[in-house]
Amino acid sequence: MKKCRDIILGMPLLFLTIMLSAQTAVIQPRVEANLFSGIGTYTGNVIDMSNITIDYTGSSGPAPIRIGTYGNPLANADEDQSGFLRLYGQTSANGSSYDRGIFTCLKTTGTKSIFPIAGLAEVLAQGGNGPTSVTAGQFIADLHTTDAVLAATTGGGEGMYGGWFKVTAKDGATTNANSVIAPIWVDNQLYGNNAATTTKEFGIRATTGGTLPKSFIGFETSSVGWDQLFYFDATAYDQAPVSNTSIKVLLNTTQYYLPLSTSNTSFTWGYPITLKNGATIDNIETDTLKLTETIVKVTGDIRAYQSDGGTSLYYHEHNVPAFSAAPGAAGATLTAPTANTLGGYQLDVNTEQLYFSMHVENDWDGKTDIIVEVAWEVNEETASDGTVDLQLICYYKGDHEATNKTQTVEVPHTITGNKAQFTQHRTTFIVNWDESSNVIEIEDVIGFILNLETDTSECDDIIINHMVSKYATTQPALETN
Repeated sequence: MKKCRDIILGMPLLFLTIMLSAQTAVIQPRVEANLFSGIGTYTGNVIDMSNITIDYTGSSGPAPIRIGTYGNPLANADEDQSGFLRLYGQTSANGSSYDRGIFTCLKTTGTKSIFPIAGLAEVLAQGGNGPTSVTAGQFIADLHTTDAVLAATTGGGEGMYGGWFKVTAKDGATTNANSVIAPIWVDNQLYGNNAATTTKEFGIRATTGGTLPKSFIGFETSSVGWDQLFYFDATAYDQAPVSNTSIKVLLNTTQYYLPLSTSNTSFTWGYPITLKNGATIDNIETDTLKLTETIVKVTGDIRAYQSDGGTSLYYHEHNVPAFSAAPGAAGATLTAPTANTLGGYQLDVNTEQLYFSMHVENDWDGKTDIIVEVAWEVNEETASDGTVDLQLICYYKGDHEATNKTQTVEVPHTITGNKAQFTQHRTTFIVNWDESSNVIEIEDVIGFILNLETDTSECDDIIINHMVSKYATTQPALETN
């Protein structure tokens, strides 16, 4: 065995002893403590260069530790994994603190920009195929064994992350109005047609395997959240994937567009809008929706409200022509339409009655009154000024109910000034849906009895032309007779 001393490799003044045998050469470091005078200290297996002074001259100039320069990098032609520096450590400590494998802190009191850690991965000229992976930084957090455990996260920086990036400022610190601040800066800068041949250049690439993640981004805040989800500034708001009406989204090979609106209560659409069945919506005017097809199929309910957002927009009407009402044995006289009258049933005695009915279907909004409208004509040649008093008696009940609920509504209608014979009038009855102990319910059938109260009416002879019973609904539907 032969011992060779004072062979300097790489780091200045770090002496190595080379042990040679017939089979192998082992390089063992031996540090001479007194040789660190002026550039650092070596104590207890620790090299400390805290107090060194360096005359910096740029990226290729002196550095506390240097391996190669940009123009003359350390060459390596091995296939195996290699590198400049490998550190392996392990901790078995308990407690709430943490270990940092490598820690850097770079401070400034000047105007020069600072990067505590920087990496540059460059692909140079290739004689054949280039590498399949070029990554400037790799960070992996790994539950590495089947019995590894991650404890519950209670807040702060706890959790399992491939990287934690944070920007912060003390209260009182200042940023310029034009400063740009973000924990992560994603910057795509591929130029030229050759580089653009890929169909998978992304700002961020997200991949999954194993269990299904809760979401792509998890939002939490200890303050007031975020003012915007996305922000396209003056350089980007009119560029892809944004237009003045939509944002483009590609699902596999199908292009979709998410509509945009300048209001949080209404949406602005670009026309024409093509529906799934090929029909197009040409325009939505102030109160009209125009479609290119005459049939629109809707699966599910359509609900519509007035501008207050809670009042039903539609009425479901039940039309009852007077000719279809039943006079029973009360003696109401059937009157044919003529050049003067619309016809119907004549009522001129208090006991004469007309019978009709309606069904309260499940599209009723369940919170508004039933309305009954009766169209009728004055049938006296010289009617007196005053009123025509019609009375409506209502009986109703639902499936499996044995006892009728009831209420009676009487409405005087003034004919003064419009009392010529055959003049048409309309009387409207409001039937309370929440009448005490007589509440109207969905699926109730209501039977009506209509008569003229001749004892209080100034006009005692009228012709009933038509009846309409209706209720409010949010669901548009065809009229039913």
